[in-house]
Amino acid sequence: MKLSTNGRYGLRALIDLAVHADEGAVSIQSIAERQKISESYLEQLARLLKKAGIIVSVRGAKGGYQLGRPAEEISVGDILRALEGNLNAVTCPANEGSGSCEEADFCVTRFVWKRINDSITQAVDNWWRRAISLPVRAQPGKTRQRQERQRRAAVHRRKKKTDPGGHAAGITARTVHPERKRKYRNRRRQKNDLSG
Repeated sequence: MKLSTNGRYGLRALIDLAVHADEGAVSIQSIAERQKISESYLEQLARLLKKAGIIVSVRGAKGGYQLGRPAEEISVGDILRALEGNLNAVTCPANEGSGSCEEADFCVTRFVWKRINDSITQAVDNWWRRAISLPVRAQPGKTRQRQERQRRAAVHRRKKKTDPGGHAAGITARTVHPERKRKYRNRRRQKNDLSG
């Protein structure tokens, strides 16, 4: 089985929608800009996903699209079937129960095809939309800005380590290089010796 652009781009669009779901309805234009996909093409895919009940449209100035049902109930298989149709790698009349294959009783490969088709179905139906959207949280936008703020805060905390050379309590200083720290301690030791 080889996925068409419908399946590949549609899945990307749904993941993007999931990542930005906390911002409310997500517009086709914003998805198109982030994923570098044509708006008109995304509109076609959105119609297929809407028909399958995977997404719903929201009208108004802040309109766009939202998930049509809870994320836990949407699998990759649901998305791909809405966009691609049948996901079977091989179409076998005997396995589909049509009974139109005269060689069904003697065909050895029908069991191979069934095993392959069942494996594909199991794989895509066990991948849930929420699970695949979590690792993509580093996409550009508010999430990346939040990560950048956290990184800067961590750097700032490291720089605010108290100077071990003996500064007053509560006063912080930049991190001291080990060589400078050693010289500083030697000077203080010499000064203490002279004063003693």
